[in-house]
Amino acid sequence: MACKFDSGSDYTIKDFFSGDNKIIIPDLQRDYCWGISEYDKENLVRLFFNSIYNLYKNRKEKELYNLGLIYAYEFPETYFQFCDGQQRITTIFLLLGLLNKYTNGKYINLLVSEKELSGSKNPYLQYAIRETSLSFLYDLVNKFFIENKELKVKDIKDQFWYFREYDYDPTVISILNALTVLESCLEDNTEDTNFLKLGNFISEQLTFLYYDTKDRRNGEETFVVINTTGEALSSTENLKPLLISCQPAKEQSACSEEWEKWDHYFWQHRNPEKNDTSDNGLKEFFRWIVLLSIEPGYAEFKVIEESGHYDFDVSKYPFNDLKDYFTIIDFLFKKDWYDERILSPDEDGNTLIDWFKLLPVMLYIKRFGFGDERAILRVFKFITHLAEINNVSKAVLTLLPNILKTIKGLPNNDICSILNIPDVSEQILTDEEKIKFNLFKNAKNRTELENNFWRVEEKPLWKSEINLLLKWSTDNNVFDLSKFKSFDLAFDNLFNIDHDYFRRLALKEIDGDVFPFPKGRNYCFCYGYDDWHNLIVENEKDIKRIIKHFINKNTDESEQKAKELLEKEIDAINSGTSKKYKCSLENFIVYPELLELCEHKNVRWDDEDFGTWLIIPKEKATSYMILENAIISSKLKACNLDAGWYTWFHNVPEQSCTVVEKDGVAAIDVHYDGNGKYHLELFARDGTTKESKNKIRQVSEKLSGTPLGSRFFFSGLTDTKNSKVVKKILEIINEIES
Repeated sequence: MACKFDSGSDYTIKDFFSGDNKIIIPDLQRDYCWGISEYDKENLVRLFFNSIYNLYKNRKEKELYNLGLIYAYEFPETYFQFCDGQQRITTIFLLLGLLNKYTNGKYINLLVSEKELSGSKNPYLQYAIRETSLSFLYDLVNKFFIENKELKVKDIKDQFWYFREYDYDPTVISILNALTVLESCLEDNTEDTNFLKLGNFISEQLTFLYYDTKDRRNGEETFVVINTTGEALSSTENLKPLLISCQPAKEQSACSEEWEKWDHYFWQHRNPEKNDTSDNGLKEFFRWIVLLSIEPGYAEFKVIEESGHYDFDVSKYPFNDLKDYFTIIDFLFKKDWYDERILSPDEDGNTLIDWFKLLPVMLYIKRFGFGDERAILRVFKFITHLAEINNVSKAVLTLLPNILKTIKGLPNNDICSILNIPDVSEQILTDEEKIKFNLFKNAKNRTELENNFWRVEEKPLWKSEINLLLKWSTDNNVFDLSKFKSFDLAFDNLFNIDHDYFRRLALKEIDGDVFPFPKGRNYCFCYGYDDWHNLIVENEKDIKRIIKHFINKNTDESEQKAKELLEKEIDAINSGTSKKYKCSLENFIVYPELLELCEHKNVRWDDEDFGTWLIIPKEKATSYMILENAIISSKLKACNLDAGWYTWFHNVPEQSCTVVEKDGVAAIDVHYDGNGKYHLELFARDGTTKESKNKIRQVSEKLSGTPLGSRFFFSGLTDTKNSKVVKKILEIINEIES
């Protein structure tokens, strides 16, 4: 009598593999793939076995455990065509086959019916995807599971019934891999497992909810709806039935709907240039949950941090907990608090610093809920600002479990209560954070105070560290918010005008051993906010002397004040009453053009050839300008050369010089020889007229130039206050023009 399955009813494995039934995997299905598929580097068959084994170890007598939905239709009579569920049903069938070997044939009637055993011996499970799959499964059941119980999986390929064509069948390859994994799982549990009881549990207490698609057309439509990509199932798609099957039967339908919501969410937030599916996002979501479920600091936690690998034991996570975490994610990213890139990582997942920014906030909401959004914002600001600090980002491997432990230990939902937790890492609860939390805790205007601190912390200049401004704004242990705002505005105004003003003022105030500071082979006058931040923090007294001049001034007033201070210093330098500058650094104050020439504000001290600064025009030092040559150029420009004369730099290192030129007439190369000495080379460019060449020769003879080939040299010149170099150049130009 044919076994009829009612749509919407639960049926055991024994119900499916019984009587005249045949479980058919039709040609519309994909190949069996669990044997060669992984979820986060763990084989899916092993994950599935572990979930079943955990159910078995914690089973209650006669209680049924549902493994999810099966979509199928019956055609012809007693032949059930599976449209979805083949991966699970195939894996269970293979497991029963191995258990039949280990129990001396106790489950033979779940592999082949009694009637078939005396006839054609066709197994209950049949693959109609291709002939080789069907043929292999027939021989596997009869020759391996039933007849020769001594064979191991590794022996299968050596048997006479194993054909070379099987090596090219994806389903066969996957089945062999699955059997290898299952054999290993069973052998690992040989000592403490009664295989007969395990087989009885699988066949009599594991169930599927049967859904009848009625016919092939509906079955194909269902298949397309369930598997929209037309490709092999992703690892999270394969995880779905494992997870849902571990939930109470009455909740499985709702759980399936919730999963679809997650899948759609991570698909919407994927990076379409990198990810075609939601898989990476979902995998990362589960990784977050695993990390938040482990006690921070445990070895398992560290393994995930270092390798990214995690075990998602589906039996350990109640679906409602997963749903809560998804609600938290949905809440946080609706607020635009995080870069959506976090939701669409690459195959390896997010970075540790991404976890550091996100996981503590998730944990906080899990503990205290969504009721106080301002309290959540405070935690978010605290965590994200910490993450921007260099010594935190460098030590994130250690600090991630520490910050999670700290959030777990908060006495109440106010982040300020962190002050009451003993032994918090000083990298998390820094002196600055202690100051801020104490100010917040006691402030009448807490929201205003927080908003101002957060606003300044987010500026690239401060890199989330505002301790200096807090210090300058506090007198006699009383913090003055108006002073804080004034200092902040003064820095803004200085950075809104030409940065070279700030650099030149810093040269005036800071010792030459400190500024410019070493940077590789070069020295730097600050390029980028990282440089400025370090300079300001490490030279706070000198910087405060500068910044006090710009308090309560707008941008225009700040620029005027900077000019006044620099002009006064230039006068002092020229009169010899200024401080003593190291290595001629005063030139960078007197001649602002020098800093303008440095693309990344880099210079190099040359001890070997010239004993002076080499100005680096580009980021990479493929060429340079000698300081003294650049000064000569600046002085010449101040002379307002006319009649078509102009200056430029020749930057080839071994011939670095300033060139003074008039097209079609003459050129003068200005070379610095070291020790304050220069020489000039006067010559005619190729193509210059004979008349011009004669003129150049006459000028050279008149001004006592030394001929060498086609060039005329003027040597031993100096660049003192009354520059003989500039005087000689002007003299040459005047003679040529006359």
